[in-house]
Amino acid sequence: MSRAPDDEKFKRILETAYREFNQKGFREATIKAISDQAGVAPGSVYTYFTNKADLFKKTIQYLWEKIFSEIDNTIKSDKPFNDKFFRLYDIVSLYICESPVFLTGMVSGETRRKLLKKNLELLAEKIHTLFKHPDCHILKPGNLGRDWDIHSLRIILTGALFDGVIAGDDQIKEVFSALKMYLVKIQGGSTNSE
Repeated sequence: MSRAPDDEKFKRILETAYREFNQKGFREATIKAISDQAGVAPGSVYTYFTNKADLFKKTIQYLWEKIFSEIDNTIKSDKPFNDKFFRLYDIVSLYICESPVFLTGMVSGETRRKLLKKNLELLAEKIHTLFKHPDCHILKPGNLGRDWDIHSLRIILTGALFDGVIAGDDQIKEVFSALKMYLVKIQGGSTNSE
């Protein structure tokens, strides 16, 4: 049975689980290996998580929280719009490209799909807030031929994630690189990260 976590130990287990799941996949990763690498007893893992599937789900949520924290910091920064916009893209694509196991794991299983849907909605809201910036050309008439609303953004984000899932681990970076080039073309200009 899970309990309210000791923040430091909980985070250490999640960070270790992230690495272990990402390296070995869900099936091959074990609670024993995760606990050994985190420096805790296997029973401690079960104190915080009901089973391996619960740990995986909470690790996915932890990953989303890290993404959202970086996105919030980017949006609040004093940088020009293009820097913010492409940093936002880099944040999302970096986590996805570095986490192919989680990308495929997010779409398998009903509870994980619900978690993905909830987080995609939140991500779309954050991006939509940034798109209201006066220097955003993506929303200008003629660039995409329609107004972007939160639903449209969620569809595009879902499409990009799905494309990453079906591309396979060795092609994920290519998929997101192509998407970035498309966004650069629509927005105009270039990025600092090119």
